[in-house]
Amino acid sequence: MRSDQHPLKAERPMSRIACVLAAIIIAGTLTAGTACAQNPPAATSIAADRAAKAAAIRKKLPACKRQATAQALHLLERREFVRRCLRS
Repeated sequence: MRSDQHPLKAERPMSRIACVLAAIIIAGTLTAGTACAQNPPAATSIAADRAAKAAAIRKKLPACKRQATAQALHLLERREFVRRCLRS
């Protein structure tokens, strides 16, 4: 073999074709897998759900805080009471 010739061009042209075909098949498989994946839920529905939960908490929070004040709870006891009250 001469030093100016590339080994794949001169001796094995079929192996070069096989490499190109293998690369095309692998690339096609990878892109098809991501194209067929399920779409995640719309961001608007997630944002709307969070907004609804936040509105419910804002509505319930003053009543929970009044109950904690009526029970004369302070610091950690008050914080835990308000959390439990909001969850219920």
